[in-house]
Amino acid sequence: MERAAQTSETVDNMQADDRREALPLRTSYVLARLTRIVQRRLEEALQPHELTLPQYTTLTVLLRRPGLSNAQLARRAYVTPQSMQEVLRTLEERGLVARVASADNLRILKVSLTAAGKRLVILAERDAAEVDEALLGSLTPFERKQFVKSIQKCVIGLGGGLQIPRPARR
Repeated sequence: MERAAQTSETVDNMQADDRREALPLRTSYVLARLTRIVQRRLEEALQPHELTLPQYTTLTVLLRRPGLSNAQLARRAYVTPQSMQEVLRTLEERGLVARVASADNLRILKVSLTAAGKRLVILAERDAAEVDEALLGSLTPFERKQFVKSIQKCVIGLGGGLQIPRPARR
């Protein structure tokens, strides 16, 4: 009787395993795995520059959009305003960013890159580009374009605030 119960339990477990294997992987799961891998690779690429991922993100945002406030940077870097305050303090101590009071509201500090910050972020961008190349290396040029375009649409669809540059008019 005991052996029959064990056999039945084994069959049930095997059937459950078969059902699990038959279920397709959720897109959100695959994206989460991809995100963790990319973050790890970026962190490794940024180590020689002594930058954390939030610091690097902040510098790249400022390279494209100088003069943002702490709150604006926090939203774009997906950190809290308190965390961004710490990121900016560290970057300022290293001489990579400067903060100046806004002409419109003296309580708001606008942040911009220093010359040293621009040099460092350009170097770090080269290493980050290698991570992108590793990520997209197995795709054809057409697949790369479609992949990036599809991800951008997903981010926008979920309210991620991404702005896609429009192609120049001819």
